[in-house]
Amino acid sequence: MQRHVARSAIVRYGIAVLCVTVAVILALWLRPVTLVGGQLSLIAILITGWVCGLRPALVAWVLATLAFAYYFAPPLYAFRVDPPERPGFIIFTLLGLFMATVSAARRKAQGLLESARALLETRVRERTADLERSNERLRESEEQWRAVFENNPTMYFMVDAAGTVVSVNPFGAEQLGYSVDELVGQSMLKVFCGPDRQAVQAHVALCLQQLGRPFRWELRKVRKDGTVLWVRETAKAMRRAGGEPIVLVASEDITEHKEAEEERQERRWMIESMDRVNRAIQGTSDLEQMMSDVLEATLSIFECDRAWLVYPCDPEASSVRHTMHRARPEFPGRFGVGEDFPLHPDSVTVHRIVRAASGPVRFDPESEHALSPEEGKLFGIQSRIVMALYPKGDLPYMFGLSQCSYPRVWTQREEVLFQAIGRRLSDALTSLTMFRRLRESEQRHRSIFESTGVSIWEQDFSGAKAVIDELKAQGVRDFRQYFAAHWDVVRRLDRLVRVLDVNEETVKMFRAKSKADLLASLDKLRTPETRATFVDLLVNIAEGWTSREGEITLQDLEGRQLTALFTITFPPTAKGFERLLITMIDVTQRKHAEQRAAQAHAELAHVTRVTMLGEMTASIAHEVNQPLAAIVADANASLNWLAAAPPDLESVRGALDAIVRDGHRAGEVIQRIRQLASKGAPRKDAVDLNDVVRDVVPLVRAELRHQDISLMLDLASKLPPVLGDRIQLQQVLLNLVMNAVEAMGTVTGRPRRLIIRSEPDDDDHVSVAVQDTGIGIAANHLDHVFSAFFTTKPGGMGMGLSISRSIIEAHGGQLWTTPNRPHGAVFHFALPVAKGPYPTKVG
Repeated sequence: MQRHVARSAIVRYGIAVLCVTVAVILALWLRPVTLVGGQLSLIAILITGWVCGLRPALVAWVLATLAFAYYFAPPLYAFRVDPPERPGFIIFTLLGLFMATVSAARRKAQGLLESARALLETRVRERTADLERSNERLRESEEQWRAVFENNPTMYFMVDAAGTVVSVNPFGAEQLGYSVDELVGQSMLKVFCGPDRQAVQAHVALCLQQLGRPFRWELRKVRKDGTVLWVRETAKAMRRAGGEPIVLVASEDITEHKEAEEERQERRWMIESMDRVNRAIQGTSDLEQMMSDVLEATLSIFECDRAWLVYPCDPEASSVRHTMHRARPEFPGRFGVGEDFPLHPDSVTVHRIVRAASGPVRFDPESEHALSPEEGKLFGIQSRIVMALYPKGDLPYMFGLSQCSYPRVWTQREEVLFQAIGRRLSDALTSLTMFRRLRESEQRHRSIFESTGVSIWEQDFSGAKAVIDELKAQGVRDFRQYFAAHWDVVRRLDRLVRVLDVNEETVKMFRAKSKADLLASLDKLRTPETRATFVDLLVNIAEGWTSREGEITLQDLEGRQLTALFTITFPPTAKGFERLLITMIDVTQRKHAEQRAAQAHAELAHVTRVTMLGEMTASIAHEVNQPLAAIVADANASLNWLAAAPPDLESVRGALDAIVRDGHRAGEVIQRIRQLASKGAPRKDAVDLNDVVRDVVPLVRAELRHQDISLMLDLASKLPPVLGDRIQLQQVLLNLVMNAVEAMGTVTGRPRRLIIRSEPDDDDHVSVAVQDTGIGIAANHLDHVFSAFFTTKPGGMGMGLSISRSIIEAHGGQLWTTPNRPHGAVFHFALPVAKGPYPTKVG
């Protein structure tokens, strides 16, 4: 009842009020008899504390105290108590408080006892159920354990203190290749590897010393067929029912795990080893230091006695070099680093074997190739492993490890790692060898750049190249015309071109105080002709030229004008325009010398022409006398016709016309002689070579008749003009004709024939050939006929053909000779066709 009442606070406090109310009503009913009935409220307090607890009891106490003071303590019906009644009132109050607390405490204690009893009964029932379940599980566990022991795919053993197998499950016996009966009663050591038996005994002894504590270990067991398996065993010693100790052992086959772990360890060893080698390679850019660091790391990784590199790995070499070597202090090696030594005959065989192999070659007691005793004694080694390295662009190296202290057998994993290190080292040798060559090349190029006697400019045309490519994309095709119409674009491109560097010769050439002084004064180097050359270069870039050579006029920082020959090679890609090299050669002095030489050549040619005219005096006189004689005859005939009666005016008119023609003819001859004899600056005009032939023929016609030589002209029609000096070309042709006449002067018994032929030669040249039937040119003279001062004529100077060839080559043509079958020679010259418009004068 108390638990039900305690669940509601309202009920508890209601009971408190109800109990006090009933007690007060009962006491009031008894008050006429006695005032002691007011103490019945104490019973209400006691009941409230017993049923409802402390707080409702306190409420009942307060109500009872107030009721006692109001109804039962004089003066009645007042909450004031007379002094004589106060001790009793205090006693009532204290007693009520005491009874409230005591009854509430007793109620609480009783509740706790009841709860404890109920809990105990519950626990007993639960424990009983647990024991019943435990017994059931124990029975099931015993059955399961027996089934597990008998059928579980784990090896279970029971071993006594002497190490004898007491029991083994069928799976355990089967895993080891035995039957259960074959193992029971046998020593447990029977199934363990020999090297692990001592450890097994120690483990079992430790288990027996610490009963109940499990121990774990990993060891190797041996099957009946001799194969080995790794097991992880968990063992615990305990006492049997009779008190004797026994060791329970569960064995798990971890062979695959162990192999996987060994493989992981091997892979980790490989990765860490390669990482050490890679750090050694990447730690320096010096080739020798890299080789030393890699060999040092390899020596430590393999824990061998020596690591070395020999160059080259070539069985045909008479000697090799000990390129790099690292060794333990107690095995220093016979040869020093960088020392050359001759190949021993057995070493030649080793080199041949290594070169023929695709990977490492072992020389140890268990390998296919045995170590030669002579080599072992020579180098102080007992085994080694070697391979050939093939860096690109170089001869192969031989990379090797040697063991001096004992005849080491190199394992498969060591061979794999050694091959990986060798390949990485080969790549490093390639990279650093190329880096060293590149660095040496850069140093050589820098040395050449600075010390060469040619001016070299390093310029960045990439900005200009980008703009030109952009203009191409916009549809610009004729860049010369575009630049002529857009000088602002040319100026922009000029600003985009940057001079990156110049060499010392350039500084000297332009009379600058220093390189910085020159680079700060680039605008002072320009002349009016510079921009035209710059535009030509831009056009060349736009048109995809691969190179350009030309002449440029500049001035030095002192204002002196310079003439330079420049050469520039344009790269195939836009990237190459970032560093464009331009070479210049100062040809100012040579230009002046050429001008003086050209002047001397012109004077020599003039002298030659005058000399030739002197030799042709008789022929020229005949050509002049003939029209003059005709003029005199026509004049006399005209006088006679005029004196007749009547005068024959028609005949006079015809004679006068003949006089005019003969006068012009004589004037033309004299004009041609004056031209040949004149001394003037060379001119380059559009010249018809057929007209040149026709100019020369009248000058030699008399000589041809005198020598009884027939002349045939085979001139092509519509021959394109060439660009040249008419007088100089007449001189060349006249020289060739006179040489032909002289060559036929001594010919008898066959016709003397001279043929002058003109014809187009390819699409852009015109050729003229002078063919004679003279004595020809001896084969041993063909290479010298155009040399200066070479002549086969008595009294000849040997300058005619030399000057003629110089004139033709100055016109951009060629002069050569070929035999005329069966007799005579043919002299040819070819000149390029003129491209309009034509200049009128060239200085």
